[in-house]
Amino acid sequence: MRRIVLFAATAAAFLGLVLYATAAAVQPPVQMDITACRVDVDTVHVEVSWSHLTVTGGEIFINTAPLESEYEVAWNDKGKRGSHAEDMFIDGDIVDIVTVNLYNATDPLNITFEQRVIGAGNNAEEISPC
Repeated sequence: MRRIVLFAATAAAFLGLVLYATAAAVQPPVQMDITACRVDVDTVHVEVSWSHLTVTGGEIFINTAPLESEYEVAWNDKGKRGSHAEDMFIDGDIVDIVTVNLYNATDPLNITFEQRVIGAGNNAEEISPC
């Protein structure tokens, strides 16, 4: 009897692991890509695209040299797939870092976000021209 109980417990644990691995393999990976480039002396173009990520809105932050978050924009956009682009006026500043956050605020008690960053943040590196 003890062997049957031990065998049943082992089989149940193995089956649980197989089902968990199968469910994890079926879920598509979260994809979020951002690009940023310098259009001209005063403009930075930022694009973000996402898939397999429930989004209710996002933010773009541009840090300048010396490292300060001077420019930002926020938007609302619902969907599991989508894209957003902004041409941001930066008044001739050096752009060091561009940060994009995508938020899922459907549950106010559990707000989640994905973040991507472009730039090294060494206070002297300029992002590439378009």
